[in-house]
Amino acid sequence: MTTQPDTRSTPAQAKMKAACKLTQPQADFMGCILSSLFAALPAFIAALMECLGGGTSPGAGDYKPGDRPRC
Repeated sequence: MTTQPDTRSTPAQAKMKAACKLTQPQADFMGCILSSLFAALPAFIAALMECLGGGTSPGAGDYKPGDRPRC
């Protein structure tokens, strides 16, 4: 039994493959940036949620215009 490839998505797949071609220095840079982003993301989200939730950050408490330090 032979199966025919789906010809509707073939041009789209070719365009996606062409758009994703990176040189080796570009691929190294993107790998460095993405690994740094993934490593820092949990700490950033924890700090943001603490700030927004009114935790122990300096911005916790009642809102007084002009008197409250920002996150």
